[in-house]
Amino acid sequence: MQQTEAKKLFSKYQMGQCTPEEQAIVENWLTFGESTPFNLTDAELEADLEDIRVNIPMLNDQKPRKLWPLAATAASLLLCGSLFLYINKTSQHNTKGLVLTKAQDLAPGGNKATLTLADGRTINLSDASNGDLVKQAGTNIVKAANGQLIYNASKTTSSSTVYNTISTPRGGQYQVVLPDGSRAWLNAASSLKFPSNFTNMKSRKVVLSGEAYFEITKDKEHPFIVQSNDQIVEVLGTHFNISNYTGDEIAKTTLLEGSVLVRHAELFSGPNTSKRSGQEKDPNMRLNDSKSDDVVLKPGQQAKISKENIKIANVDAEASIAWKNGYFKFADNRIEDIMRQVSRWYDVEVNYEGKANNELYSGRISRFKNISQVLKMIESAESVHFKVEGRRITVIQ
Repeated sequence: MQQTEAKKLFSKYQMGQCTPEEQAIVENWLTFGESTPFNLTDAELEADLEDIRVNIPMLNDQKPRKLWPLAATAASLLLCGSLFLYINKTSQHNTKGLVLTKAQDLAPGGNKATLTLADGRTINLSDASNGDLVKQAGTNIVKAANGQLIYNASKTTSSSTVYNTISTPRGGQYQVVLPDGSRAWLNAASSLKFPSNFTNMKSRKVVLSGEAYFEITKDKEHPFIVQSNDQIVEVLGTHFNISNYTGDEIAKTTLLEGSVLVRHAELFSGPNTSKRSGQEKDPNMRLNDSKSDDVVLKPGQQAKISKENIKIANVDAEASIAWKNGYFKFADNRIEDIMRQVSRWYDVEVNYEGKANNELYSGRISRFKNISQVLKMIESAESVHFKVEGRRITVIQ
């Protein structure tokens, strides 16, 4: 799927041969901020046109759907990359559109992170040159291009374990290749603490704050354990996403491939103690040793952990890692949920005015657009407006 297909769609529009859905797509393509209709990359066009192909038939379904904006009788569809928006004739475009000067507009986040070594030294990875950074505990730490940190570990007989922490700021993201070859992608305002070498360790344990996507190297003899604020996740080799920011009421673990065991972090008050039973427990417990408090996820499932319980649901697993692939993707999300993601990625403060509403939004937007383009698309739903003052956004409901 190349740019020629997009040009064909535009030609159909010029000749008056578009369906109503295609006409709405082209008009919104030209309306919402693109300097030309075809200044997208092939990858963006591929994703846009794939969404057109897959999702437009849904508009002919008479069942009510909660799509991009959720309005009384409107069926709406936001597509990716180029910021398409389809709205049927029962909904009109917002006439109070957001207006920002170039100086007011905010650029998206990027590859930014800080590495804190075991001895307390810090390295700003945004400023550091590509190549070897430091050697420690038998491991050579390398900064590669494109926001990637690589730990090349060698065999060591040392019994001491040293830990490093990689942290992303608000407006930052980064990828790290761990000493065992496992990969972790950190979202904005997140941190991952991990040993510089897994040699001689019974388990490969790391500590996460915030959100990260993991692709774990298989090692049946050494389970991989992720501890976050509210949960413990154990894997043998799999792909999964964890979102557990401080202050969130619910921790979410979404499985894309393999199998993971999820349990409450409060099971452990110390290395080997269960708060609930008062019995000794091994933090390196294997999957087949799981207890009644534990759940094992299958691909396409998500565990939601609150203080009270663990709930499992079948979800669109790809939506949970849209951030890692360069998108915001929402599925029946409230504006508060959306703005939390926007706030972390654009490093802005968000305030609210007016009475809260229960509108739900679904759609997909590139994370690499300026904030004005993202806010314009949300405003076109006609249920909220925005006021931008420096790095403070007010949501007017």
